[in-house]
Amino acid sequence: MLVQVAMQQFGRLDGLVNNAGTVHPIGKISEVPATKWKDALLTNVYGPYLCSACAVPYMADAGGVIVNLSSGAANKPMEGWSAYCASKAALAMFTRSMHQEFGARISTVGFAPGLVDTDMQASIRHSGVNPVSKLNRTSLTSPSVPASLIVSLLEGVAHQYSGQEVDARDEAFRKICGHSTMDANQ
Repeated sequence: MLVQVAMQQFGRLDGLVNNAGTVHPIGKISEVPATKWKDALLTNVYGPYLCSACAVPYMADAGGVIVNLSSGAANKPMEGWSAYCASKAALAMFTRSMHQEFGARISTVGFAPGLVDTDMQASIRHSGVNPVSKLNRTSLTSPSVPASLIVSLLEGVAHQYSGQEVDARDEAFRKICGHSTMDANQ
């Protein structure tokens, strides 16, 4: 539905950012209800699949960019985040699969924003589970920093990284996007 609205209003679809995500349920694997674990996969993997599948037919001929919001947790397990880590790892493979199938016409990039001052981080701090929950809020990055990096991906930087995961904390990537230093309070 949203893709059709965009097509009606703008006549084309240039980019898609799959940003919806959840870190819940937070807890040990043996304590987390199976339905909550499944809900995390539905949000973090199935949601981006559905959005991408709807967008691809409108992007395939004209090109386009799909940015999947990833996480360092895709490659590093964290206590209490089994569903989040597993779903972000699956999303990373989905990004690679999208590139395999559509890379000649659509750039698909996994983007890890780093530790950002969002409601998700507030929820993590509240949980008290694993070292990330102990981070001081002042050490978190402003949401404007990853947002501007995503804009750079949408504006053309993505073709260099199609099929890959990029991290907002990577200085070389930041430099290409016009951000030369990493300041948590930017």
